[in-house]
Amino acid sequence: MSQVTASPCVSLQASALEWINSDHSNSYIEVDGVPYIAPEHSKNQVKKAGNVFVGKEDGDIDHAETVLGNWRAAHSYPLQLARITLRNRCKRYDFGYKPIVVQRLKRRASIKAKLVRFPRMKLSTMQDIAGCRAIVGDMDGLVDLTEGYLRRPPKRFRLVGFDDYVITPKPDGYRSTHIIYEYSADSETMMPFNGLKVELQLRTQIQHAWATAVEVVSVFTKQNLKAGIGDDKWKRFFYLASDLLMLMERPSPHPPIDSFMPELYSLWNELNIEVFLKGCVVSHHTAPFIPSRLHPHKLMILNTIKKGIQVHGFQKGHLTNALRMYDLLEREHEDDPHILVLLVTGDSMTKLEQAYPNFYLDTTEFLDKMTFGIQLWEYSLKTKSK
Repeated sequence: MSQVTASPCVSLQASALEWINSDHSNSYIEVDGVPYIAPEHSKNQVKKAGNVFVGKEDGDIDHAETVLGNWRAAHSYPLQLARITLRNRCKRYDFGYKPIVVQRLKRRASIKAKLVRFPRMKLSTMQDIAGCRAIVGDMDGLVDLTEGYLRRPPKRFRLVGFDDYVITPKPDGYRSTHIIYEYSADSETMMPFNGLKVELQLRTQIQHAWATAVEVVSVFTKQNLKAGIGDDKWKRFFYLASDLLMLMERPSPHPPIDSFMPELYSLWNELNIEVFLKGCVVSHHTAPFIPSRLHPHKLMILNTIKKGIQVHGFQKGHLTNALRMYDLLEREHEDDPHILVLLVTGDSMTKLEQAYPNFYLDTTEFLDKMTFGIQLWEYSLKTKSK
């Protein structure tokens, strides 16, 4: 098994490093020289672990945490396959913009929060533990990519769900297309991964900018706007902002801009959006030199108080150690809402920063689009008053 060494970006005690590098009881399946963690618990055991987290069943919480860690890690293999396929498919289309393709395993806190928000949901059937994201330049590119996936599912995957949040946005204004696939093993060796789900999120740059702003505001106002929980004015602002941005991407008479722009303009000023978001930016970024092709797995740690982000890179064959450190740091900082940890995979640091600007607290794209829309509205008001 590969070795992890301490770096300036992640402060780990010697005992923690020893734990990460030590041999564990995980079951591994090796593919092309890379070991992938396999599921060690039945779906009923995984379901019970989820129930323990939300108080539906009695049980050992530490054991439940272990089950969750293994279940999440086991999604790494089908997730890796999905990302490679998505990256290759994106190369077939002339988007006029080089798409960004990345993957992530859902954070523990997000998994638990989702189980609380949706009482009928089971940990064993949650569809977005493994998530793969593609960001394309415009709506035409999004339609082409989505239709291609729906016509021809990727090899070794079975289509099990599709949500078009562009045509029918979520109640908060979220727009994107989500496609859920289930891994279908083609050999006895890979059967332990059979049935594990991966969610593809396909969105445009503008849709991505909106979603980023929602997450950044949620962090600094200590709300969960993404889940529809928080101040009504902030929720209303983002709902209306989504309408404006959609009209900027694809002009349409519906909804009429005069029907929502006065309210949006009022909230823009009342909430002092521009000043607020400009104050939410990472002030320092600590990372060793990470040759991205050799270190595709990145563990990112955000401190929202210090507005600083730290990054640790892992080589392709060292994914299991990245997963161990991810687990360790999440559990260590579970009670600290100001520390966020995320394990992502992508081809370069630049693409990861573009794909997860919320971790860099970067809302530049959203502010640029919104400011342009607001200025056009102000100009139209002046023109009408003459």
